Amino acid sequence: MAIKTYAELTTAFADNTTGDITPQDLRDFLDSTRVYGSIVIENGSTAQTFVSTTPELLTEWTGNGLSNGVTPAFATDKITIDNTGIYAVDFFCSFEGANPNVNVFELRIDGVATGLRFQRKTTSTDVGSGSFHGIISLTAAEELTVWGTINGGTTLTVIEAALSVYRIT
Repeated sequence: MAIKTYAELTTAFADNTTGDITPQDLRDFLDSTRVYGSIVIENGSTAQTFVSTTPELLTEWTGNGLSNGVTPAFATDKITIDNTGIYAVDFFCSFEGANPNVNVFELRIDGVATGLRFQRKTTSTDVGSGSFHGIISLTAAEELTVWGTINGGTTLTVIEAALSVYRIT
């Protein structure tokens, strides 16, 4: 099966008055509407050390989620886009930080900040949580990563997290 772009699909399905949509066209359509992938942190217990106020790559990922049409790679802390399109991106995490820290998590594409981010202050051994969601245009071969910043401290333990992408067109 081939994952097709929105333009390719609209050409194949533009007009079916002649009944020329093939079984392969239908299979390609179904496969093209199911492009997704994720990386996760499950039961995280390793503290990641940061330089205060300097954004750094989140590196404590523990596994890949299900995927089709994107390449999740928890061991290298990223999701690589295999098919150009418009994607919904979701990130959530729960984490433990020291007192008092403002913790910021942000999505980056090829290392460049996208504006998708959240911040949460933690106190003592407080477990904080947060998430961000956005719709972004992505091109094949672009890499999605999550970066963190701690303002006021140096360590953070992410307990649970997921970065997920879903192609919508």
